[in-house]
Amino acid sequence: MIQVIYEGIKDYFPSFKDVGTRKTTSLEDDVTGLYPGTKYTFVVMATIHCGDGDNSTKASGETLMDGTLLLHFPPFAKLLLL
Repeated sequence: MIQVIYEGIKDYFPSFKDVGTRKTTSLEDDVTGLYPGTKYTFVVMATIHCGDGDNSTKASGETLMDGTLLLHFPPFAKLLLL
């Protein structure tokens, strides 16, 4: 099981926060329902029968007003635990 944990904020609306967790068994998945004009951070964590793995490096992105998501990965990002 893989969990994608995300949090979104809007600089111009300090009380806004969009948080969520998406569970999947696939190494590729879409996170839908994100708000336009929002800065998001994403963390990936794998869960196996022995427990939870370490969190991945944070990836950040921003949804544009048309709903497109631009992701910014840090160098050598460890996003999937294989």
